[in-house]
Amino acid sequence: MTDPPLLRYAAATSPDPLQASGATTPSENRITIAVFAPEDGPVYCDKIQLAVPKNDVDGNPYFTQAPNWSCSNAAWEIDTSTDIDDWDIGGKVQYYRTGFRTVERSDDRVDYPLNFGIDGILGANTGTLTCLLREHSGTTDTPADFTYKQGALTMPVDEQTFYLNNFLARDPGNPNVPRTKFTVGDRIDLTWESNGTAFQLYDGDGSLLTDGAGTQYTVWDGIDNDTTFTLCATLTSGNAQPQNGFEPIYQYATLTVTVTNPILTDLTVAGYSGTKLTTADTDGLAVLGSVEVQGECTVEELLSAKGDLIVYDEGERKIDTSGTNGLTVLGELYVEDNCAIDGSLRTDGDLTVSSDGERKFTTEDTDGIEVSGELAASGRLTARSDLDVSGDLSVYGSVSGSLSVNGSLSVDESISSGSGMYSEGSRVISENDTIALHNTYYPSYLYASEWQEDSDRWKVFTWHAADEPVLEAYWTIERG
Repeated sequence: MTDPPLLRYAAATSPDPLQASGATTPSENRITIAVFAPEDGPVYCDKIQLAVPKNDVDGNPYFTQAPNWSCSNAAWEIDTSTDIDDWDIGGKVQYYRTGFRTVERSDDRVDYPLNFGIDGILGANTGTLTCLLREHSGTTDTPADFTYKQGALTMPVDEQTFYLNNFLARDPGNPNVPRTKFTVGDRIDLTWESNGTAFQLYDGDGSLLTDGAGTQYTVWDGIDNDTTFTLCATLTSGNAQPQNGFEPIYQYATLTVTVTNPILTDLTVAGYSGTKLTTADTDGLAVLGSVEVQGECTVEELLSAKGDLIVYDEGERKIDTSGTNGLTVLGELYVEDNCAIDGSLRTDGDLTVSSDGERKFTTEDTDGIEVSGELAASGRLTARSDLDVSGDLSVYGSVSGSLSVNGSLSVDESISSGSGMYSEGSRVISENDTIALHNTYYPSYLYASEWQEDSDRWKVFTWHAADEPVLEAYWTIERG
């Protein structure tokens, strides 16, 4: 009699309990064996061997063919040594056997995840399936001191019943991981487990996707929006349909798959007072009440609001149409393209207009308006204070009030004032201009003579005989 194993072992099965094969349907079964280290000290182990029955001489469940053996940890590999053949199990029952061993000596201390798998077809016997196990282990890291210790795991096996399990959606790139969220157009692999003979798969609209004996289906083009798939399974001889009083037994399973960026034909949101918003009967979105956007809102085409429109930023009102027949902007208004105004434009702050990056006019840093380019007024231009023009000023109408010119003033026709008129081609006299005064009644020029009234004063005469001004007849304009 050998000692019991130092490691602890636990089994899980699928289906649970295990199922014997039926008259016409072999029963695929899966067993996983989890290995745990005890809490009271380290265990060193370099070999673990497994055995399952392969005949029914004792009437108990058995595997009809060699199962598939597997290990979850790369630190262990299949053991091809002859030790497995030396395992004297005894009795009349024959066994399928396999062994695993550590790849490196440093892996002998088992303090890491370790699992073994057994997949295969069971025979028709029911009862208890016994899985024998043997480990080569010890409590010190000295392989020469390791000994074989033997144990067993038992699992119930029931008669095969009609089942439909594990209806799942999987990611094609990682088929071992179930997934229920996809994007539009993603491929979706649907799988299920059953001993049924025929399966019908329907989408959310009740459209039949597949009808056959397979246990998987691929939705190659994905789905546009959230969909609940319904799977129907039957266990019959052939694809039998209800007839002559016969009704098949059905098993159903459903699976809901969601789409993170769904495509919806129409959307309507309603509350107690009726519809709030809808996309029906419109090319866009119709909101039948107030709309509050707390994040960014981008409108690429027309935005139509039948009521008032208020735009806030961090709790501060920026745009408001309430209480006005137009639009009130409470901050900076920036227009990248043309801005057409049929009525009045009023701003409580400054107004700057630019074109192609060049400023055309602005009210910044001035008490009035500063025009950087040409100012054309087709109608009347009223300046209630000074009008400062750095370039040319062309007036096609009249100028009311005083006009101060620091440079030259060109008159195409005439310019009139309260004291006279200046004709076409003449110049307006300005300060520091040099002039000659000609008397039109007595054709003569006013000049300063050499005769003195006293030491500070000279007499002024007119020179009647002169055809043009003499040097003494030129005078300079100065402001008083």
